[in-house]
Amino acid sequence: MTHIIEQVQYKLKQDASENDLIDSSNRLNLWVKAQAGFLYRSLAKSSEGVWTDIVYWKDMESALNASKAFGSTPEGQAMMEFIDGSTVIMQHLEVMTQAANDNMQ
Repeated sequence: MTHIIEQVQYKLKQDASENDLIDSSNRLNLWVKAQAGFLYRSLAKSSEGVWTDIVYWKDMESALNASKAFGSTPEGQAMMEFIDGSTVIMQHLEVMTQAANDNMQ
C-alpha cells in the first residue's frame, strides 16, 4: 500500500495573524484526526513567510475524500479566512520510500 503526502503551501492574508492561523489549525486537527486514512499532520513556516501544511494519508482515496470535504467544514472554512487563496499550491505526492523513528510523537 502506498501512502500519500498532501502538501499545501500558502501565505497569509495581510490582515491575518500567525496566532489566528495556528489556533485555527489546532481546531482543524480535531477534524483531520477523525478522517478515515489519516496518519499524521504538521504545519510549518519558512523564513519567507510561506506556510506548508503536510498531511500523511493511508491512500489516495482517503486524501481526496478529505480534500473534498475540507471546504465545507466549519474548521476548514475558518482556516481559509486567514489564507491568501491566490498563493495556494496543493499537491498529492506518492511516498516512494520512508523511515520513522519508533519514538516519534
